[in-house]
Amino acid sequence: MKFYNLIAILFLTISLNLYSQSADELQALINNGKYIEAEQIAKKVSNESDNQKLLILKGDIYFELEKYDESKKAYEKAFEIDDNEIAIIKYGRILSVTKDFKKAEKILKNGIDDFEKSIPIRLELASNYIRAGKLTDAEVQIKRAKDINEDDPRIYITEGDMYFDQRVYELSKKSYEKALSLDENQKEARSKLATSYYWLANREADQDLSNELFTMSLKEWDRVTKQDSMNASAFFNKGKILFFAKQFKDAVPALFRYYQLRPDGDLGRWYLGQSLYELGLCDSAAPQLKYVAEHIDSVKFKAQLLMARCYYDNKDYPNSKSAYKSILAMDKDNPEIEEADIRRYGTAELFTGDTVAALTIYKNLVNKNPDASCNLMNMVGRLMFSAKKYDEALFFFDKRLNTAACNDSTDSKIIYYKGLSYLFMDQQDTAIVYLEKSANMDSTDAGAYVYLGDAYASKEDDVKAVDYFERAINISKSFPDINKNNIRSAYAKLSGLYYKTKEWKKLVVVAKDWSVEQPDIEYGFLYAAIAYQGMGDVTNACLWYSKVLKINPKNKAAAQNKSALGCD
Repeated sequence: MKFYNLIAILFLTISLNLYSQSADELQALINNGKYIEAEQIAKKVSNESDNQKLLILKGDIYFELEKYDESKKAYEKAFEIDDNEIAIIKYGRILSVTKDFKKAEKILKNGIDDFEKSIPIRLELASNYIRAGKLTDAEVQIKRAKDINEDDPRIYITEGDMYFDQRVYELSKKSYEKALSLDENQKEARSKLATSYYWLANREADQDLSNELFTMSLKEWDRVTKQDSMNASAFFNKGKILFFAKQFKDAVPALFRYYQLRPDGDLGRWYLGQSLYELGLCDSAAPQLKYVAEHIDSVKFKAQLLMARCYYDNKDYPNSKSAYKSILAMDKDNPEIEEADIRRYGTAELFTGDTVAALTIYKNLVNKNPDASCNLMNMVGRLMFSAKKYDEALFFFDKRLNTAACNDSTDSKIIYYKGLSYLFMDQQDTAIVYLEKSANMDSTDAGAYVYLGDAYASKEDDVKAVDYFERAINISKSFPDINKNNIRSAYAKLSGLYYKTKEWKKLVVVAKDWSVEQPDIEYGFLYAAIAYQGMGDVTNACLWYSKVLKINPKNKAAAQNKSALGCD
């Protein structure tokens, strides 16, 4: 019998030690603001435990994490074990926060009967009355607390809460300031003072004064976060103010710290995701936006829209396309969707290989609002031109040119590309009409003259072809900065024409002129060498082939011809 009693006593001692160890561990984590880690231990504490301290700590953890159902279960059991002052306050508070005002009032009033001089119980009863909208009753309890000890800073925090609930922020500010004058380390008072400044700023019509009040609010939140780096609420509120002030660069560190402390804090992650998006940090924004889209129904659409834009900005066109499809399926008429989003969606379709879908999107856009689609029509027209889809290119070019609101100095270039489209479709006569029109509209750009030469050459009208190539060369010499590629093309095409007709003397003149204008390019020298060879002038042919090889030692034609001629 004695042996079994000894075993029972030993088991009880071990259990008490384990409870004590868990309580100490939880208290240490709470003191350090590590509520997420504390929650993992709290989950293992049974609500059927008879250790009141452990249950109260468990309730505190869930209360801070705003998991009120779990908090209430722990506090209720703690209260049943012993209705001491702490248990009364904790249980009364959770009942009040979960809107069971009558039961909270009963518990707290009974507590006052047992602990008549307890200021905390009276203040908790006052807070319950504030939440229940019974402000006169709250004021009575605050006055009675003052009668016990008017220098207790907690009284003025509750008084500030009463004024705050009435939206009399100037008076709430004064009460919180009074609390801080009695104890400047009161973090709760300072946090609530910062909140009062924030709402005073929101109400202030004078913009300068409003900005000053926002600054004062931020200063108080700064003091709280420096005083307590684990204060999640302080970091959230600081980040929120900066976010709404569009100071995204400063908002991100505060909101990121809040995210570290409260990974499940949906609203904080929403502000963080938007701030990162506004800063163009889409890689960092995407996980936050994805999480929010899955957890906050009210902002799901906006979060997915920002994700679609992020994917697009990161050139992740498959995911951007998928996100935009989902958004449009959800609510295609949502005013959050901008025309720029539809353009992005079209481009994502285009870059993922679905040209038909992209063109349908683009055409719908330009038909719906052509006046606002000038750049889009130009862009898509050129994209289709580059893709050699000339019929589609002409659709957008024509639409752009026929929209009066779009007419500007770039018209000549659009007409130029329209002419090229017809040229590459082997419709030379139509191409000539538009290329000549473009040339007349912009006398400084030699590109139209180059392709006019091509058009006439393809019609075997070498006289006009030569005329336009020569014009292109002369214009390029007059305006070299904008015609670096055009002058090369004009020389090459004119040289090629003379080579084809074996007009060696004319080819020598053109080729030498080219070599002077572009001495770093080998082809002028090469055509000169070929022309001399065609004329039977071996000496000059060898000389000019040598010049080619000096510029480009790997030029096979020059090397082979020089060898064939037996040049030294």
